[in-house]
Amino acid sequence: MRGRRGFLAAVLLVSACGDPATTASPGASSDASPTPSRAAAWKSVEGGCPTVSGRTRITDGPFGNANGSDDATSYEVSCGYGDSGPVPELFVTIEIDRAHPERRDWSDKTNTAELAVRSAGNLMVELPGIGDGGFAIADKSADRTKPTVLAATWSGNAYISANVPLARPVRDEADLTGQADQLKAVLGDVLDDLRP
Repeated sequence: MRGRRGFLAAVLLVSACGDPATTASPGASSDASPTPSRAAAWKSVEGGCPTVSGRTRITDGPFGNANGSDDATSYEVSCGYGDSGPVPELFVTIEIDRAHPERRDWSDKTNTAELAVRSAGNLMVELPGIGDGGFAIADKSADRTKPTVLAATWSGNAYISANVPLARPVRDEADLTGQADQLKAVLGDVLDDLRP
């Protein structure tokens, strides 16, 4: 149970933290020059919720709406996907910082996630080759036969996180790294639906 609480704490910390006032590239030191974003200044998501290959978006019940906020400075939406049941199998959250359209420093989220995950004894690996960077977090508790992995990426002023169910348990970093292609495919579908 301790691992599950740590995993949930990491998810909440990663989702809640962030200082939009900085403009350095993710992971850069404070004296480093900002690097230009490879992405446009994102403003919204095509269709309100992204299309995820092989997943059906939930359109009824409490997860049927694109829950979030939309104003001049920010855009945030959370979308659920699944074939049956009241709880989404896949849950995606997109946060767009409209107040800093050139680039947003998302390293605060990654650093907080790493601290929370390591202190709980869970796993975290980088997901290279997606967006401007990415990572995955897994609870390696032995009692979880169908784990859910938190995968995240960022692109310019947009940050995406997805709770992705896996078919088998994740016991070590090699297991988690072995799921990278599946995780990056989900994140890539979301990135494809960002709109400037």
